[in-house]
Amino acid sequence: MAEDIKENAMAGGTPARLRGLAANGNSISPTLEEVASAMPVATMEEKGMASAGQGRVEYSIVGEGSVDIPLPYYGIFLFVSEELNGSSLLFHLAYYKRDFKAVIDSSNIVGNLFNIEQLKDGSKTIRVTNLRSSVQRFSINRL
Repeated sequence: MAEDIKENAMAGGTPARLRGLAANGNSISPTLEEVASAMPVATMEEKGMASAGQGRVEYSIVGEGSVDIPLPYYGIFLFVSEELNGSSLLFHLAYYKRDFKAVIDSSNIVGNLFNIEQLKDGSKTIRVTNLRSSVQRFSINRL
């Protein structure tokens, strides 16, 4: 009880310990460092707490070739070309007719560097075609 009064009297700042309940209903008071170390963090090598449909996936297409990419889930994706600085686009894939749409393409990737199309209405597979004769590398991230 004395700890509660002392903690309640604190004037702002970050508390040294957090308060919560364990799965069995017991009160717990871990430090912020203990909580942070128990949570998986997403890195380039691991997905952390991200779902199976998230994470960075890299592709490479030899001149004027194409690749069919099955996307495990519908959603919003970030497409990043690794050949040109700052070239990226945001696209969404939803379960509707003509449901592939480039939302933001300020780098004019579609039609200039790549052609990106959905294989058929309702499909979770897209086809990315390299419009250049050189090798193009890119990554796709589900947001």
